Amino acid sequence: IRTIKLIALGWFLALFYYNFRDPSFSWLDDKLLQLRVLGVLQRIGLVYLIALCCLLYLSPKKIAVTCIALLLFYGAAMLYIPYTLPNGEVVSGLWLHGNNLSAFIDNAVLGSHHLYYANAKPLPFDPEGLFSTLPAIASALSGMLAAVYLSKQPDLKKQACTLIFLGTLAVIAGYAISPLTPINKALWTPSYVLLSSGLAAIFYTLCSAILDIYKLRSWSAPFIVFGANAILFFMFARLLIMIPLGDSSLKGSIYGLIQLVFSNDYLASFCFSLLFLVVSYGVMYSCYRKGIFWKV
Repeated sequence: IRTIKLIALGWFLALFYYNFRDPSFSWLDDKLLQLRVLGVLQRIGLVYLIALCCLLYLSPKKIAVTCIALLLFYGAAMLYIPYTLPNGEVVSGLWLHGNNLSAFIDNAVLGSHHLYYANAKPLPFDPEGLFSTLPAIASALSGMLAAVYLSKQPDLKKQACTLIFLGTLAVIAGYAISPLTPINKALWTPSYVLLSSGLAAIFYTLCSAILDIYKLRSWSAPFIVFGANAILFFMFARLLIMIPLGDSSLKGSIYGLIQLVFSNDYLASFCFSLLFLVVSYGVMYSCYRKGIFWKV
């Protein structure tokens, strides 16, 4: 049920827009018939479903084997399985924007009009595509294995030592294989899985030490507020930038005003992000204080 809800919310975000300024705009033709089938929430839903099945039916050792097998299969397939470009050329082993096996599969199965980068050349593709969901499952399984270990190991110091060691090992392994499979989030490469999972383990350990060992907790309040309503925060952020305003959007108009103050694009982008976080925190904090928690 949670998977269905997440996919439905993802489709809602994809369809929630009507261009009132363009008389030729057709919601049916421009949105529904070109619906982006996959996306962030859709991927979370699929990964959640498969990871949950693994947790229910597999032992921790089998989950670890499954995690490794997914990375090996995905990496080997991306490197060695050939595919045909629109011009008839047969290639393999590419990790390029719009030119990789994952893009070929997404384009063949879903169709170019239903992908995020519909105009990518030579192949349209989606950063949350079908084939690249396999290593994303491996990411979830690595976190699941960490959670299983933490639940069985009550000693906080032993937890910290183990996770720091394994996290560092994963980071080193990620960089070690990066010449073969580049660190790339859009393709969710095996090196990216190792690097991100390793850094997550290290960061978790540092936070755990600060919060649980040294009892320094006051700084964590904003993270609790956002984390308690993570899906609502994501939905709010996505919907807010879609609000039309004049000839632009609310996001574009505010960013334009900030650019008038800060000519440096990096500084303007940082200030916009900071402002957006402050506004979002105000909304999420209000929900938190009122006991409004959107459970999916």
